[in-house]
Amino acid sequence: MSDKSLKQFRYEAYDKTGAKQKGKGCVVPAVDKEAARQILVDNGFIPLVIKEKKSGFSADGDLKMLFTRGKVKVKPDVTASIAAQMCAYIRAGVSWTETLEAISRDLKNENLQKILVDMSAEIRSGKRLAETFDMYPATFNEVFRGYIRAGEDSGSMVETLERLKTLTAKQAALVSKIKGVTAYPKMVGWALAVMVIAILYLVLPKFEEMYVSYGVDLPGSTLAVQAFKRNMWPITVDFWLTFPKPWTLRPTMIFLFGFIPWPSSPFTWIIGIRFFSKRWLANNSQKENVGRFIDKVKFKLPVFGKLIHLTTMYRWVSTYAGAQKSNVFQSEALVLAANASGSMWLKTITPDFIGRLNSGETLPDILDDYPELFPNNLRTMLSSGERTGDLIIMLDNAADAMDNDIDGLIAGLSAKIEVALLMVLSAVVLVLLVILYAPIMGLATKVLE
Repeated sequence: MSDKSLKQFRYEAYDKTGAKQKGKGCVVPAVDKEAARQILVDNGFIPLVIKEKKSGFSADGDLKMLFTRGKVKVKPDVTASIAAQMCAYIRAGVSWTETLEAISRDLKNENLQKILVDMSAEIRSGKRLAETFDMYPATFNEVFRGYIRAGEDSGSMVETLERLKTLTAKQAALVSKIKGVTAYPKMVGWALAVMVIAILYLVLPKFEEMYVSYGVDLPGSTLAVQAFKRNMWPITVDFWLTFPKPWTLRPTMIFLFGFIPWPSSPFTWIIGIRFFSKRWLANNSQKENVGRFIDKVKFKLPVFGKLIHLTTMYRWVSTYAGAQKSNVFQSEALVLAANASGSMWLKTITPDFIGRLNSGETLPDILDDYPELFPNNLRTMLSSGERTGDLIIMLDNAADAMDNDIDGLIAGLSAKIEVALLMVLSAVVLVLLVILYAPIMGLATKVLE
């Protein structure tokens, strides 16, 4: 809060409609109890109970905020719900402070409740609405905050919130569609992982015991899996009285040429590659050639490449169209659209877009220079809209057409994914058969000898 002298007071009260309001979201900042009562009365509440909120940590609320450093990320469907409720309350003439507090009472996420209550307090203390939303970039993304800023600056908040509600609802629906088509592969993948781990730790040791008892060496395939199991975890732990001794935690290593230590666990390599790739991307994210290369790789991925390309373009078109209709400056609208798309390539070329537009070029002409990024149908529709003077309407039409294309693509992906999963399952079963039956056949041959 901006005023450190303000305290937090929980309350129970009847609102303007006669409904009783209580719970963790019912908090009002004030200097003292009497001031809290007056604030409630001024806002049309009939106070029943007012108690000062304790400043200590709670296991389910403040402690979580401490660990997350106040950065609360919300799912797209929650963001869409918040936008819809904001639109309904503001259209009905409810103040922003009451709107945020009312929305917080309907939320299950206590950290998000606290953020909205704190935002309400900041607005009461005199801070601008856009500045208040800018305090929480992890909760409200740049597109959401851009719409709020545009609505406040233009004075057309209700119309802007209507467009924000539509945009967030479409984005949430898109995420839901993608999750639906990827849910099946994820479940099968986890099932395969559990099956493989069970074989490694339950079945394979039995074969090892059996071979040791007969004095027979394990076959090569089983030895390879045994080595993989031995080096799978990034650390080795020696247990003593069922508890690991801290000084026995050590990296699982192999030695190249007999003396160069080298991590042998695949998890070590995955963590290392992930860490260094993120650092490399952070240092090269502004380079167009890097963004172009990464996007081209993503767009050409088997099965999912075309879907990734379409969803990237859909996010860009729908966000740009909505921002333009909300009277956002064209340069800011392009930046918001690029950030919403998730494309590194788009982010790096957006400054060039803005410069060329300011020099008098048209958007369709600029897009024609990037045929690998912007599909032909999108460029054709925008060229037509530019000629007729209905560019924004054509942007909306292009977004709707892409949404339909995504629906059709997702419907076709289901069949392709089933075929791919069958092939993966067949390969896994074949490998497991070799691993499990090769020792049995070898042992049978030895016994017959």
